[in-house]
Amino acid sequence: GYLTGQHCATFRDTLLKEGLAKSTVRKYLGLIQRALDVGRKELAIPLSHNPMVLISKPQEDDSRDRVLTDNEWARVLEECEKSSLYWLKAFVEIARETICRRGEIFQLTRQSIDFDNNTAYLGKTKNGSPRRIALSPYVISILKSLPVSVDGKYFKTPFKSEGNIANLVSKVFARCVKRAN
Repeated sequence: GYLTGQHCATFRDTLLKEGLAKSTVRKYLGLIQRALDVGRKELAIPLSHNPMVLISKPQEDDSRDRVLTDNEWARVLEECEKSSLYWLKAFVEIARETICRRGEIFQLTRQSIDFDNNTAYLGKTKNGSPRRIALSPYVISILKSLPVSVDGKYFKTPFKSEGNIANLVSKVFARCVKRAN
């Protein structure tokens, strides 16, 4: 027999019944869809169409509408200050003030900051195009208080490889949030 949209839909429904998150199921389906496309186009597997295209993907519903109270925010910052990453509190405060993504904050260097105009240049953003962002006087004061490494970076660590620093920050921050209750 042939792989049909019904087979794919049954697979999707089975994964959902097993309790997998909708986002995980979407990723699985996307991976299979991509594999079938590569098989058809690049490996000459004789499929007339990709049946994954025919089925609806689960809609994710993990939107959040939650703002920390002043007390919760203070507790998180207190835990960040105790962190082995001496700059974690500054990193988190800059994230909150600028609404920048983690990767964008890691791009901040002494060379990317225009202290005269209170702006920062981000050369690589998620959508691929560079942009300039405004920095509040508070963010400027945070940046001025941080030591700068030889290469101009504000956020480096001596005890983990540079390639893993982003994941390290997320893990350390998650621990701080948990300790802050």
